Amino acid sequence: MLETSLLDHDHVLLCYLPLEICLSRKWKINISLYNYFIVMDNYFQNLIIAYDRAADERDEFEASDWKKDLRWDFLNILKEEDKTKLIDIGSGTGIHGKFFQEQGINVTCGDLSPALIEKCIEKGLTSFVLNVLDMANFDQVYDSAFALNSLLHIPTSLLPEALSNISNILEPNGLLFWGQYGGEHREGVYQDDNHEPKRFFSLLNDEQMHDMASRNFTFENFDEVILSWFSVKWKKDH
Repeated sequence: MLETSLLDHDHVLLCYLPLEICLSRKWKINISLYNYFIVMDNYFQNLIIAYDRAADERDEFEASDWKKDLRWDFLNILKEEDKTKLIDIGSGTGIHGKFFQEQGINVTCGDLSPALIEKCIEKGLTSFVLNVLDMANFDQVYDSAFALNSLLHIPTSLLPEALSNISNILEPNGLLFWGQYGGEHREGVYQDDNHEPKRFFSLLNDEQMHDMASRNFTFENFDEVILSWFSVKWKKDH
């Protein structure tokens, strides 16, 4: 159903969001190709609003050196295993997607926030609004996926579904980079968050990350980095 890019030359967007949000962005929607819209609760709505409001500010951010190191490490693995088609899950403004694109990788960006997706498009990245918890009609396939500090917005109870959905869009032996803050299990809205509405976070301990990922992926490498940061690389089972 989906083309390589969901934003065509006439700026028609296939929108994985409630209709009223898509229309509020003043996008023309091709309903002939996409005939349902996700009903989201206040948790997802607040997340969208928070990131939409902060899009311009976040677009000024530069990746930290340790994040750059993780990207290079994963890029080297992609090159070694001849992976060329990557989806950036929770891509934000496209800061990581642009890096991989500049290194010769065919990148697609997906994020819940329409405003962040606009930033990706401005960078020349194939991009679309995406809810990783609702991908039943998503028929594109990739050989790799990159999720850096994005799945930590998924409630723990729903994370297995999100990981299963990612697995379903990866080829056999496809690689997933999953990195997020963790080291302990904490879940909820951070009251000292500088975004409005305040965002929901779900942090995992090592055992939880292993358990969640092993349901759909084969463990390849697990690294603990600074500030209790965890990056994991998984290979999808045949």
